[in-house]
Amino acid sequence: MDAEQTWPDEYDAKDDGKLRNAPGTRNVPKGTSSYQAAWILEEDEGGEGSEEDSEEDEDEEEAGVEGEMEVEADENTDAEDHDIEGKMDDLASELADDGEDEADDLDEVEKYRREREDAQFPDEIDTPIGDLARIRFQKFRGLKSFRTSPWDPKENLPSDYARIFQFQNYKKTRKNVLSQIDEYDSASCVFPGQYVTLQIDRVPI
Repeated sequence: MDAEQTWPDEYDAKDDGKLRNAPGTRNVPKGTSSYQAAWILEEDEGGEGSEEDSEEDEDEEEAGVEGEMEVEADENTDAEDHDIEGKMDDLASELADDGEDEADDLDEVEKYRREREDAQFPDEIDTPIGDLARIRFQKFRGLKSFRTSPWDPKENLPSDYARIFQFQNYKKTRKNVLSQIDEYDSASCVFPGQYVTLQIDRVPI
């Protein structure tokens, strides 16, 4: 019978609440889980001082974190401003390049169109807008037939062309000059490789 367990009586039931450890509040650092809090031992001596120290440490940590956040925020703001300025400069340069490229493309298209029209219609010329056709084409002459119509090749030549001396028969003139070489001495002759200055007189104008 000594080994048997007795049934709890009224006395045991009254003292049951005292025997149990009432749950109390414990001061633990911020961010500590319940599992970690179970391993933290509280000290009876200097408890109030430790609480004040922990609160001061927490305030200092929060102030430090806030200061770091402000510094990081300022740095991020400066970096964002710099990035925005860089993007604006890049966009402006791209727009300028696009404008230049567009102008170049239009010039290329216009040049290609003129070349294509000239290849398809080589004998046609557009009358310029704002000018009279009789004034624009007064230097041109219409021919009934380009192959059979008469055409003077020396008509309306520049006045300087009249000063150009023309040999009637170049081969005959050359033969006469070579036949008269023996009549002149070697001092008055020009040999190959020599530089000379020619002065022509009595040229008919």
